[in-house]
Amino acid sequence: MSPANTCYCTPSTAGGTTYYITNMLTTGGITNLNNTSGSSATGYQNFFATASMSALQGSTVNYTMTVAGGSTYGRAIWVDWNQDGTFGAGEQAASSASYLSSPLTGSFTVPLTATTGITRMRVVATFTPNNPSNPCTNTGTGEYEDYAFNVILLAPCVTPSAQPALVSLAASSTSQINGSFSAAACPPSGY
Repeated sequence: MSPANTCYCTPSTAGGTTYYITNMLTTGGITNLNNTSGSSATGYQNFFATASMSALQGSTVNYTMTVAGGSTYGRAIWVDWNQDGTFGAGEQAASSASYLSSPLTGSFTVPLTATTGITRMRVVATFTPNNPSNPCTNTGTGEYEDYAFNVILLAPCVTPSAQPALVSLAASSTSQINGSFSAAACPPSGY
């Protein structure tokens, strides 16, 4: 059986020499993308081995996709959240409903149920259609790009194991309250 990261379809478009992604930028991750690229005759560039980002389960990732060609574009983003080697139903993380001028911006949330570890993120900018929905083929012009996306486990909240033993407050004037407390012998962990 092949590893999941070798099972993905190789996407195709009618060409990516006029309308193509010149920069893919993310914020909100633990590490983020800032990948600059040129055109591609096939409409696909694979940056999986050279450009990656990481984000916690449940976090929001913001993106800015800059596109060449001086027009308006559709866009979409897929992430293989379950790491099964395909972009299945429910794995389209972002999409457009109408044409917009570059730069294309938006955000998506990493599901709390996303499998941790390195998976694939695919982005596309299209001259047509305005709402791309297929991660493998686009009959219009535009460009797909692939990136590595590392899903990081969101650590559970930890309940403190000890509380302060004594809190004492005293008014020192009409506008000020002074206080002190004695900490428990063992400090709580997880903060």
